[in-house]
Amino acid sequence: MDRETTSASPEKPVTSGSGTRPSRTLRRPVLIDLGEEAASLLGEPQPESRDRNSRTVATTDRVRVTVTALEAGAELGSEESDDTLVVQALRGQLSLHVDGMDVDLRAGQLATVEEPAAWRIRAATDSVLLITVALGGRSSG
Repeated sequence: MDRETTSASPEKPVTSGSGTRPSRTLRRPVLIDLGEEAASLLGEPQPESRDRNSRTVATTDRVRVTVTALEAGAELGSEESDDTLVVQALRGQLSLHVDGMDVDLRAGQLATVEEPAAWRIRAATDSVLLITVALGGRSSG
């Protein structure tokens, strides 16, 4: 996943950028056109070895919001945070696995995981999703 991390103080978070897009400041409030973000992610060239592309659209010391495009069969999980999760399918079909349960999501649906738990998302089709993850387990310093 193309992770963009903050490199500045919490008051002015800045994404690290990548070879295909420049870094940018994430100022509050941030207005995001999710359709444009999805089209941009799907349109960026990716190495054949990559099955996903992501863009952090908002981040603080407590929460991160990411738009992610996944190819069919791609998976991502709670390796960085197993705290509260909100996932919304913008395009395609996904499966969310948490606490021994599988929840199928299609475009327009949203699932929440309020209690901290390990989770896994798998794309059944080429998909775009909005992921909001609480970062309660991280230290701010």
